[in-house]
Amino acid sequence: MSDSSPIRDGDHCKSLFNHCKSHRIHVYHLSIRNNDLKLHKWSFWLTFKKVQRARRHIKTTMRGLILCLVVAFAAFAAGTVDLGEYNPNIRDVLKLDGGADYKWGLRPLQTPEYKCWHLRFNVKSSDGVFIQFSTTDGDGSEQHYEVMIGAWGNKNTCIRKSTGQWLLDIRTPDILSDSEYTYFYIKQSYGRWSIGYQYGDEIASVYDDDVYEIKYVGIKSAKWSQWSLYWPGFGRDIFKTDIHDIGTYKWIFPEIPHKSFYFEFAVKAARDASIVFSPANEYVDDIYEIILGASDNLFVCIRRKKNEEPIVDQIALDIVNIDEYRYFWVSYDYSDDKSVLKVGRYSEEEPLAIFEDSDPLEVKYFGVTSYECKSWWKFYLLCPDHQYVCEHEQFHLHCDLGLVAVDYALYGRRNNAYCSVNGLSADSLNCGNPDDNLLRIQEACRGKQDCYIDAKNDFFGDPCVGTFKYLQISYSCCICN
Repeated sequence: MSDSSPIRDGDHCKSLFNHCKSHRIHVYHLSIRNNDLKLHKWSFWLTFKKVQRARRHIKTTMRGLILCLVVAFAAFAAGTVDLGEYNPNIRDVLKLDGGADYKWGLRPLQTPEYKCWHLRFNVKSSDGVFIQFSTTDGDGSEQHYEVMIGAWGNKNTCIRKSTGQWLLDIRTPDILSDSEYTYFYIKQSYGRWSIGYQYGDEIASVYDDDVYEIKYVGIKSAKWSQWSLYWPGFGRDIFKTDIHDIGTYKWIFPEIPHKSFYFEFAVKAARDASIVFSPANEYVDDIYEIILGASDNLFVCIRRKKNEEPIVDQIALDIVNIDEYRYFWVSYDYSDDKSVLKVGRYSEEEPLAIFEDSDPLEVKYFGVTSYECKSWWKFYLLCPDHQYVCEHEQFHLHCDLGLVAVDYALYGRRNNAYCSVNGLSADSLNCGNPDDNLLRIQEACRGKQDCYIDAKNDFFGDPCVGTFKYLQISYSCCICN
């Protein structure tokens, strides 16, 4: 295996099988960490029903165990495995020797739409590292962006467009280190580029109004570098809750506006993290219930009726964890004669569990809880809505689900793409106060599902006298308590 080959985080094999005739069960966990091959074992008692469920999966699991052992010993013999710590997203670890050529063939940005995504990565290097975001998977694309961190001898951070336009060029001395990883993110949301520290502040941001349809990523470095890239990386945190009432569902979410839906979430729990989808804003008899980490964190289960035995249960060892958030998605496709409920890991398209119902429920609400232990939850939206209106018009901010949460606002003019007019000077293309505009709109729209903002000087003041302006707003819908 070459140094530049991607290694998927979590390429370790787990197996569950019944080891004796009684209700005592043993769990074996085969892992590779820092070139050490280890076999871990845990033993505990299960109820008869739990053992029955485990036995149903023994045959399939044993076949997988044999394959896993072969792959694990081959990787161990190669001596190049460095998986690092568990991360909820897929992670690629790469080493580059430095040079003029980009490393391509990485995972594409699996975003629901090209205008909204973010990439998280760690990198170790003494001099400039370069990330190219392109419309094609390889060199030569006429539409791409090149992000440079630590360019010109570890002194500057820049963004250059394929047209030759420099969107950003700022001083960031000694931003990289060759002795330890530095953690970064790069985000793009409807033309707003943002570079920052993964666990800290934003370094810089800039707007590009002519956004390319970015789908692929390439990397290179001026000198030796080591990378960890995390995929797919989209979404924003919109709601957090700490469940104190163990075993009691928390119904604090607004009504779901559509019969079919999809959302993403993260949960931190020891076991039995549960979501109920219900036609009423309470735990009634007719429900769908998804349980992550059922039976001592061994299964993912789906119930169709309140307190009944699961109709779907799939082995998923250690699917949740009390010390860190694990990331998931849920989808529900509804029709009059059938519905399909799916749950999966955030970084995987293939679901963990599926239930097809010939007597479908029209779901209106959902609640969350955990049995026996405390849990923490986060819920995510994919992309904020980003729109504009011309001066003297009215901007309508509306949310079917949740409350208006404004991320960005500009009353003025930064380009001639919106509400275009002839004869604009350079000064006319750089007017407006986004920070002040944002505060005014946030105050006006706080706690509302519908909010109307007039694009007028009476509300914002006049940032550039004599220039025809526009109002640009980026907002999302927050599921808030």
